[in-house]
Amino acid sequence: MQDIIIIRYSEIGLKSKQVRRKLERLLAGNIKAAFAQAGNDCSLRRGYGRIYLRADAAAARRILPYVFGISSYSVCQAAAANMEAITALAAIAAKRIGKDNTFKVAATRAGVHSFTSMDINRQAGRVIEQQTGARVNLSRPDLTVSIEVRDKEAYVYTEKKECGRGLPLGSQGTVLAVIRNRKDAIACWLMMRRGCLPTLAFCCTPAQEKTLYSLLANWAPGTKLETERLPAIDLAGTKGVAARHGAIALCSATTLPFSKEDIGLPCFNPLALWKKADISLFLRQPGKLT
Repeated sequence: MQDIIIIRYSEIGLKSKQVRRKLERLLAGNIKAAFAQAGNDCSLRRGYGRIYLRADAAAARRILPYVFGISSYSVCQAAAANMEAITALAAIAAKRIGKDNTFKVAATRAGVHSFTSMDINRQAGRVIEQQTGARVNLSRPDLTVSIEVRDKEAYVYTEKKECGRGLPLGSQGTVLAVIRNRKDAIACWLMMRRGCLPTLAFCCTPAQEKTLYSLLANWAPGTKLETERLPAIDLAGTKGVAARHGAIALCSATTLPFSKEDIGLPCFNPLALWKKADISLFLRQPGKLT
């Protein structure tokens, strides 16, 4: 049985209509590729500001946090956009609320309906209160029952899982990422988050290469990252690798031993203004490069 998952994006929504559609299509394709690579079926449709995914919820929880372009997702239940169906579904979603817990209902609505978002909040809240005995707390509730009404459908959920955000992988062209250590891997990760598809040029031991490749590949589900080995970071070798892979820029944690004028490509150093404490904090965050 497939579940319904609401997928949200943030930065994509700031683009013009034409660019937004292009990025939405790319994000949808990346999601499908990630599920296919994991051996899971899925189907999806695009809505304004949302992607609605039908897939196994357990698979979605494993895959979606690592798909760049997604800001958050929620596994939800769907119902017709009428008050009776919405309040019934809200009561089911709130079953885990105990009488000593607090809750609130947060409804949003898009489309033409015979009720307002405040009507949903009041009526769903009343039903949950009657069935569970729980109290309403609008400032610090133990559980929030969220309801999104979009035209003829309503979606109810109680959890919102944060993801990697950024732009869809591959939307900003190919960069050659020089990887010597974990700091370079962080720089590559930051470029991936901006939508760049990296070719990984390793200049480290085979053991380090295996570890760092695995860390970065986790953030490219459904995509095989191209790799190269650089015996040394020199102008001729690096320029040749960049040309073979059609790279439009280079990235690394620190300045490379040649200028952008020499190699003829922009050279990005995303960690240029980072302090050691910033890097240590980043590496301690779960779900990053740990």
